Amino acid sequence: MVFQKTLPATRAAWADPQEPLPDSIRNMLQSAGIHKLYRHQAKAIDFIRRGYDLIVATPTASGKTLVYNLPVLDHFMADLDA
Repeated sequence: MVFQKTLPATRAAWADPQEPLPDSIRNMLQSAGIHKLYRHQAKAIDFIRRGYDLIVATPTASGKTLVYNLPVLDHFMADLDA
């Protein structure tokens, strides 16, 4: 048995992390054409920065990779010995 449900389209919800990302990361994102983060990305980054473990389950092409990579880059920039 297979369950399938199509959800209605919704508008994108944008947000910024509580603490802004470093300028170098924001510049990198902008050069890649990313000018805003989705709300789920910003919230997940906030949780990761506070040391929480989390699972992000969102559709394909919704930016999950950035949820994991941006905090890593942020950490490396803040602690060059990391």
